[in-house]
Amino acid sequence: MQKKQTVVYQVLGDSFARVELPFAEVPGRGSDTELSDAVLGHDYIEPLRWQKPTVLVLNRHEYYEKLVPMLVGQEKFDTIHPFSRSYQITARIAADGKATLAWKRQQY
Repeated sequence: MQKKQTVVYQVLGDSFARVELPFAEVPGRGSDTELSDAVLGHDYIEPLRWQKPTVLVLNRHEYYEKLVPMLVGQEKFDTIHPFSRSYQITARIAADGKATLAWKRQQY
């Protein structure tokens, strides 16, 4: 699996501190039936812009593959079905360095 990581740091006093961004829990993933039996191939998050000094907008891209049945004439076999998920994430960073995320799935 390929993965691209985004890290954010915040000025705290005379130094910098890493802001923990809770990207692991994607809202709605448990009820997304298409993800059942799918394999994650690529996962990356890219920063887009700072809306304000404490609000960062990012995109998360996920690329999956799964085997799905296909019928050709009388023959049935499995074929690889690629698909993706994309989310816009708005991260609000508090003065103490804790971040809260608002997720919006992008439909294309």
